[in-house]
Amino acid sequence: MAITQTSDVTWDQTAYDMYTRFALRNALIFDRFATVTPTRQSMPGASVVFNWTSDLATATTPLTEATDVTPVTVTDNQITVSLNEYGLAVGKTKKLSGFSYIPVDPALANLVGYNAANTLDDLALAQVQAGSNVIYTAGTTRIGLAAGNVLTSAKIRQAVAKLRGTNVMPWYDGGGSGLYAGVIHPDVAYDLYGETGDAAWRAPHNYSAPENIWNAEIGTYAGVRWMEVAKAPMFADAASTTVDVYATLIFGQEALAKTWSRSESAALPETVVSPVTDKLRRFYHVGWYWLGGYGRFRTQSIYRIESSSSIGVNT
Repeated sequence: MAITQTSDVTWDQTAYDMYTRFALRNALIFDRFATVTPTRQSMPGASVVFNWTSDLATATTPLTEATDVTPVTVTDNQITVSLNEYGLAVGKTKKLSGFSYIPVDPALANLVGYNAANTLDDLALAQVQAGSNVIYTAGTTRIGLAAGNVLTSAKIRQAVAKLRGTNVMPWYDGGGSGLYAGVIHPDVAYDLYGETGDAAWRAPHNYSAPENIWNAEIGTYAGVRWMEVAKAPMFADAASTTVDVYATLIFGQEALAKTWSRSESAALPETVVSPVTDKLRRFYHVGWYWLGGYGRFRTQSIYRIESSSSIGVNT
């Protein structure tokens, strides 16, 4: 009895998934906290100067009836945010589009779009993590941290006290509760979750709001609304004996300023499709462009807690 087998015909072929997947990606969170932007910019320029005026000292001394008051001076502060060009482009050939079983254009658009957003988020992060208000979990320098100097609740409460002590505005939810924003690396959160005692992380979450442990946003604790992301700063081998150092960031409103060219750009990057200029129209490019910049607006609004992690690279 004749039976047609795969060796008899060429009907059987290797199948391919026509959908392409992308690399594991960071959560993008830092650009959203750049809440200070120009409101009455005078003209286009290579940089933008932001101003804030100091309050006058309270006048608690009674006036003398027959004596005129002594005028006082007004002082202000300025920060300058420089604008720079940023962008990236990728290209393809007509032959690639003709041969590829994967739709090329959607894949390029996805890559370019994420790259634009990720770049702006990195620019914002670079400003946040470089503030001068630093709390170390041990000692007074980054290089002095050891593998056992992990983050504790006491250091978080210290940072929150410093922010509140300088009248830094928290973020407000719909119920009117003021909370600061916190960004923590998963390696650091691991140690914080492991703290024991009534003043540790587990006590408020196990008994009053256990569902927050499972949410993408890990909840509120010690006056801070926390986001646990791998993009939180980590400085490899920054401490003695090649210990990795992590930065936990806590900040309030008006920590970051953002500006962009009013004539050539916008708050977000623009997608740019280049003209086809080669003689046979075989080469095609797509990219993004942004002309802008970030800067720290109120340095007192940002605190950085530097620590090690028990599951970091410490050798």
